[in-house]
Amino acid sequence: MNIFIAGPRAISRLDKLVIHKINDIMDNNYNILVGDANGVDKAVQKFCSEKSYKNVRVCATMGKARNNLGS
Repeated sequence: MNIFIAGPRAISRLDKLVIHKINDIMDNNYNILVGDANGVDKAVQKFCSEKSYKNVRVCATMGKARNNLGS
């Protein structure tokens, strides 16, 4: 299953409830699709990278990702 996570650039920290939900997604080994912008996108990328979660795809509309913390 694919789960797309997105949010505003103005928010750069993940709420505890969001972290809990992302952990549930990881526990189920779902694919995380996330954008490449600063803000929530970058925070989700950072969280997944810190957890060494590999089922992440960074979606970039301009061809090359502005942020891709997990490579």
